[in-house]
Amino acid sequence: MEGYFEDAASIDYSLTQKYPFYCFTNSSWQNIFPMEAHWHYYVEILYCTLGIGKVIINGYTYEFCQGDIIFTFPRDVHTINTISGRPFEYIVIKLDPEFLFDMPKDAFMFKHFRQLVAPVPADLQLIHNLEGFNHDCLRQIHDLFVNRPYMFEWQAKSLIFSFFFTFSHYLRQQGYSINGDTMSTEDFSSITPAFEYIHNNFTNPITAADTASHCHLSYSYFSRQFKKITGITFTQYLNFIRITEAEKLLLGRKDSVTDISYKVGFTDTSYFIKQFKAHKKMTPKKFLQLVREDF
Repeated sequence: MEGYFEDAASIDYSLTQKYPFYCFTNSSWQNIFPMEAHWHYYVEILYCTLGIGKVIINGYTYEFCQGDIIFTFPRDVHTINTISGRPFEYIVIKLDPEFLFDMPKDAFMFKHFRQLVAPVPADLQLIHNLEGFNHDCLRQIHDLFVNRPYMFEWQAKSLIFSFFFTFSHYLRQQGYSINGDTMSTEDFSSITPAFEYIHNNFTNPITAADTASHCHLSYSYFSRQFKKITGITFTQYLNFIRITEAEKLLLGRKDSVTDISYKVGFTDTSYFIKQFKAHKKMTPKKFLQLVREDF
């Protein structure tokens, strides 16, 4: 089972060209499980319509039962499997964060930093009963997308926003705000090329100075702007990217911890273990033990 990054270029549909959302159904009789470990930049809502399955998100295991909802954020590493051949079916609704938010900076924050700067607690991503929400709404969104009646996008969008509104209030009641002000409202366009550069080169020994040069900025100005705009340092973000990739490789269970540390760009295994524990609250070895127990 290899981990991978899933985006519009690697799958047979796009969230950004024709529609800002996409819906389909996965089921145990499609012979697609286990669903390989992967992550993406879009939001994903999973709604279990039949039976029970098992989902791992960022190292946490959930039993996903009929009527349950799972909300995955951009960069959440997740994998899905059936349980002992039992019937299992769920609806998938994929959403582009740039569609969810009116302000570009909010979409950018949600897409690149939400899980690092203000991670949603793992126990809040699986919802057994979302109070005040009609769960049939998710099935309606799916059916609208599949049948595509005239002007279906308008109705589907209203239902999607209804879900997101209820979910955000649910999180707030649990003490978590999904709409933090970590990121500055000032123009951040000068450093946006940095993120593509980091994502394409994180396995190499890149530095803040290299990235500043790529953005045609001085090192000092780039470092100040990066921290001012994102709320974190370049090194913190780079380590987050590397740990995210390491988690996918660990879920694949084919390489040793040492090999994985080098594959994702760390030159010191001890430092890799320290960073992994800081991000995941457990060592890579413990993470592997949990994965073997669950799958």
